[in-house]
Amino acid sequence: MKHVTLFMVVVLLCGSLLAQEEKNAAVEINLEELTHSILSQNLGVKVADTEKKIPEAAVLVQESIFDTLFSASTDYFYDKKEPANSVFGRKSTTYNYALGLDKKLPIGLGLALDFKNTLTTSDSSFSQRRLWDTSFGLSITQELVRNYFGFMDRKQLQAKEEQARAAQNKSYRDIETIVASGHEAYWNLSFAQENLKIREGNLQLAHQLHKINKERLELGLIEKSDFHASAAHVERAKAELELANMTLEEARIALRNLLNQAEEQIPYAAQDGLLFAKKSFSKDEAFRIAFEMRQDLQSLKKTVEAQKLIVRVASNNRLPQIDVKGSITTNGLDRNYGQSLEELGHGISPQYGIGFFITYPFENSSARGTYQAEKAQKKKLLLQLGQLDQNIQSEVKNAMNQLTSLAQATEKRIAAEKLLNDKLKAEVTQLKQGRSSIDVVIQDHERLLAARTDTALSIRDHNIAWMKLQLAQGTLLNGYENQLTEINL
Repeated sequence: MKHVTLFMVVVLLCGSLLAQEEKNAAVEINLEELTHSILSQNLGVKVADTEKKIPEAAVLVQESIFDTLFSASTDYFYDKKEPANSVFGRKSTTYNYALGLDKKLPIGLGLALDFKNTLTTSDSSFSQRRLWDTSFGLSITQELVRNYFGFMDRKQLQAKEEQARAAQNKSYRDIETIVASGHEAYWNLSFAQENLKIREGNLQLAHQLHKINKERLELGLIEKSDFHASAAHVERAKAELELANMTLEEARIALRNLLNQAEEQIPYAAQDGLLFAKKSFSKDEAFRIAFEMRQDLQSLKKTVEAQKLIVRVASNNRLPQIDVKGSITTNGLDRNYGQSLEELGHGISPQYGIGFFITYPFENSSARGTYQAEKAQKKKLLLQLGQLDQNIQSEVKNAMNQLTSLAQATEKRIAAEKLLNDKLKAEVTQLKQGRSSIDVVIQDHERLLAARTDTALSIRDHNIAWMKLQLAQGTLLNGYENQLTEINL
């Protein structure tokens, strides 16, 4: 019975350990893999990709004014009402069949083709009892002045195309910003992992110091107050380890949200550790690249170009609308449909005409108000363009300054950490020899812990600063062209 009970305890213990190990398990991922995952899984990326399709669809809507319109109709009319004189017949039927094509050309020329067939039957004694009336007509409308030879139509289409290209650039920048937040979350996770290791080492050393103190207390070499100090140091180290675990979990949650992961999925762990590598860059090149590569800048420039076109359209909209219209029609009449078509083909019964039509509201308030509004919008966009130029310069300059300062600070912190580590080792040796006190060792230990944390933070901030410089230059997504092509960027 004792053996069975012991076996059950061992099984439960192993199960608990396996469950804990599974809970702490994580899939390692490097920065490049993370970027690919963000581009394929992040909801913000999907939103940005979808948003650019709206202006692209607007281009098709604008192009629709040049679509060819086909129309067809048929109707039937029966008349048997009481006539004033029976000699004209008491009953008649009419059948109408019509086909039409309408097309507007980019030069502002409108074309309309109409082919109509009317069959009339009657019981009248003084007219044809069955008659086909077949006609073919061509109408031409040329817009002048306001939409001079299609000027407004073409400019409106060009504006929509510029807006679509601007939306594509904006989408790229939005996605680049999302990836940047992913890189920052990655380095926060890497720091959280390093911080956990530091706290675990801190607790291990605290236990060692407490063990030394316990041995010395048993030998009567120290007072109980010193023993309590080392015990308190252990408890503080345990608390700091708990907080480090909490920070790690928060970092994992932040990354999981970016990747649109379900909560039950195994979390990611940063494969790239916090290793310091000093970055090199050219200040002049950094500014040149930024103004050449920043997609939000390119987007705003295209938006300005589109607005210039919209202002020209609004300016023309203040002018009167003058159209020149002309038409020619020929028809054929016969009891036989084939003969009616033959007469139509000979064109022996033409009708034609030409006219000028003008439309102009005297006050023209709407057109004048729209023009003023579009001019103000253009001025606003130009000011925003200048503002963005300044912001880009500031972002690049700040990123370079941060990168340089953090590199120097990191080098000094690494050196300080090494010196504090050497000092702590010496103090621990002296403590064992009775030539140092536990308070001094605990103070040195806490200084070393702070130095290690500062070093890890500094390396993390240095890596984030390098990412921010790439973001400020608009080069963060360089090297991911294939995946960007898959989402049409």
